[in-house]
Amino acid sequence: MKISKGLRNKLNKIAQKYSKWLYPKEITGFYDEVAELGVYIPAWSKWDDQNAHPYFIDGEEVENSMLVFDKYEGSMDSPKDEYNIYFS
Repeated sequence: MKISKGLRNKLNKIAQKYSKWLYPKEITGFYDEVAELGVYIPAWSKWDDQNAHPYFIDGEEVENSMLVFDKYEGSMDSPKDEYNIYFS
C-alpha cells in the first residue's frame, strides 16, 4: 500500500513530539499514538545497519515510506536518550 501525504504528515507530527531527549519509558507513547492510526512498527535488532525501517498500516506494508528512528544514548550522567524520528 502507499501512504497518503496527509497521513504521513499526521505521523510526522506525532514523531516530532518524541524527537527529543526522553527517558526510555517515555518513548512507548510514540508507539501507542501511531497504533491509534493503524500503524504497526515491527521490532528490529539494535544492531541493524539501516536507520530506515519498513512499517505497516492496517496489516499492509507501506511501499513509499520508511520509518527513520535514531536513538543516541545519553551519558553516564543522564538517564535520558535523544530520539530523532520521522516517516520518510
